[in-house]
Amino acid sequence: MIAESSNISEVVNLKRTFNNLIKEIKKLQDKAINDEKEKRHYEFKVLQSQINPHFLYNTLDAIHWKAFEHDDEEMIQIIDSLSNFYRLSLSNGAEFITIADEIKHINYYLDIQKIRFKDLFTWSIDIDPQLNDHYVIKLLLQPIVENALIHGIKPKLIPGHIAIQGHMEEDDIIFEVIDDGVGMDQEELSALYESLEQTPSKKESFGLFNIHQRLKVTYGSEYGLRIESVKGKGTKVILILKTRREDHVESDDM
Repeated sequence: MIAESSNISEVVNLKRTFNNLIKEIKKLQDKAINDEKEKRHYEFKVLQSQINPHFLYNTLDAIHWKAFEHDDEEMIQIIDSLSNFYRLSLSNGAEFITIADEIKHINYYLDIQKIRFKDLFTWSIDIDPQLNDHYVIKLLLQPIVENALIHGIKPKLIPGHIAIQGHMEEDDIIFEVIDDGVGMDQEELSALYESLEQTPSKKESFGLFNIHQRLKVTYGSEYGLRIESVKGKGTKVILILKTRREDHVESDDM
């Protein structure tokens, strides 16, 4: 009986030690997530602080009137799109904007690039209207659209198309940015996936890395980017995030 009692006591102690170990691991995981979130928040604030909005808007307004005096309609269009683009980029310091505003941001960006690249590309946007009042972390789609244009469409030297789509699946929002550009082979795609999980060495991969990490930190480790590509046919970037109707994220969702 004494031996049996001793064995039970050892099992109880082992179970208690194991439970304490699990709690400590959970604490370390929570701390790592919070530290990463604070780091991303700080980096984003530093980026915003580099732009003086009043100086920017006043300068654009002055250029606008100069273009108006010379009846330069194309220049006026560029300035108006650029001004609206930066208003949404800054959004008075808010980290989250509605999907409707995110789509406006994309349109302003593409309006500017259309003037710059003339007939190089066309685009289409098909977003479920029910998503318009949901909030997402801002500057989410524009870097992906820019990547599709600069690294997908432009290198193939003939006109291409970029399609931006969005819909809801249960409690998730799915965005897709699809281009018919040069695409990637399996080796290039694997290298790109590697760059999503660690600070990339190539400058062109940093935008995707930044978005992938922001999605994981904001919505959870199961969220992020998925990429499909075929060499010579194009690339599809899929963004998966939680539905949210508020302009902030509660800490217990982290």
